[in-house]
Amino acid sequence: MLESIVALPGDEIEIRRKEGKELVIGPGLRKDNQNTIVSMKCGLLKKKENFFWLESHQKRYVPSRNEYVIGIAVTKSAETIKIDIGSSEYASLSFLAFENATKRNKPNVEIGDLLYCRVLTGNKDMEPELVCIDAAGKASGLGVLKDGFMFKINLELARRLLSGSNQFLRELSKNIPPFEITIGMNGRIWIKTSSCKQTIFLFQAINQYSNVSESDTENFIKNLLKDYSDWE
Repeated sequence: MLESIVALPGDEIEIRRKEGKELVIGPGLRKDNQNTIVSMKCGLLKKKENFFWLESHQKRYVPSRNEYVIGIAVTKSAETIKIDIGSSEYASLSFLAFENATKRNKPNVEIGDLLYCRVLTGNKDMEPELVCIDAAGKASGLGVLKDGFMFKINLELARRLLSGSNQFLRELSKNIPPFEITIGMNGRIWIKTSSCKQTIFLFQAINQYSNVSESDTENFIKNLLKDYSDWE
């Protein structure tokens, strides 16, 4: 099983792909000159359909194409904005990389604003480039995140929460007042709630969840909801 494959830096990875489907590699993997897939770090080989990546515990985010991240605007010029996404260098975001943006109609982005972006290019030899539109040119929730509260989590937990099979946030949202949440693959979470109490509750719940296994998730949620009801 893929979950049992541990890769070390420089290991050649043998991947069987389904006929007719293009193989897509993500963080931790690369193709060399012989078109061989090689690991770039230590980690567990993971798979989602035809997408493969290495999952590992790391502190610094390494940008990868088509990942969604939360960034902070740090500087801006006439044409671009420099965005801190937690990587080794700032990423670049063009003012024209927003839905319906033109040279005369630029989005209003201020220094310090939080932005939800898609990584357009992520290469170790190039500055990361971001956009605030999807492949169809639509915003689809991308852009400036207004109000709310942003905090950091480890990268492994971010990927875990974004996994399609993860039920933690789905089950939690069924039992507490509505809230907005955006999770970046770079280990940043933005939440917007109707009260400070709910914001604190979600902040604590998500951070505690990093130490909970999938098999214990159901009991963990039950205890969380009991604690939340005691706050009422």
